[in-house]
Amino acid sequence: MKKNLLIFIFFTILNFSFAQGEINKEQKYGYRNINSYGLYINSNGFGVGYQFEKRINRLNQYLFECDINWLKHPKETQSSNPLFSNPKQFVFGKLNTFYNVRLGIGKQKEVFSKFDKGGISIKYFYTAGISLGLLKPVYYEILEPIPGEYFRYTVRTDKFNIAENHTIYDIYSKSSFLKGFDELSLYPGFYAKFGTSFEYSDNNKFSQAIEAGIAIDAFFDRIEIMAIENNNRIFVSLFLSYRFGKVVKKEWDK
Repeated sequence: MKKNLLIFIFFTILNFSFAQGEINKEQKYGYRNINSYGLYINSNGFGVGYQFEKRINRLNQYLFECDINWLKHPKETQSSNPLFSNPKQFVFGKLNTFYNVRLGIGKQKEVFSKFDKGGISIKYFYTAGISLGLLKPVYYEILEPIPGEYFRYTVRTDKFNIAENHTIYDIYSKSSFLKGFDELSLYPGFYAKFGTSFEYSDNNKFSQAIEAGIAIDAFFDRIEIMAIENNNRIFVSLFLSYRFGKVVKKEWDK
């Protein structure tokens, strides 16, 4: 799915880049502050975000942003118990689900301006700030054999436990997504994000853009996502995002 999305976005950008658009006859804004929202697909998850773009001059802007991301361990794979004819899927050995909240500031510079309705403007940006990791325990529906009865079990809800030597045959399914939110753990850190923005809106009152780049999150402690794999403090992810927003302050060009 991610591969197909990357191909779609690539050809969309290519189309905008080479399109011969209609000349935009609307009066343009010289200085624009913009509220925008982003939908992210990352190489290790997905996320959503808010950004405020404050214009410095015609080509430069300050960025203030807040992102919420779900990040997964590279060794996460879907499994199921082969003892059942219609098994439910789960990630074997997963201890915690990892969410990441970023709060930061940065700058953006326009390097290629848009002159017609069918064109694009190209910008590069960088942001950095605080990264707050949230770990939510994962619960499983674990099978307990009934003594003396063949292939009959009771089910208890519990976390994955290495000491109990759980195998894939001991787990029926994952438990409710909501279970464990009252046990959140906080992991502070920092992040930096670098990328390129392709803005293609044909209306000066709105903004639409495709962004691509790289994000690095570093935490003070290791993030324990999996029980049987190495867990890291540093996460590097490539991202693509669709950003849409609206001009909130306008000053007319002379």
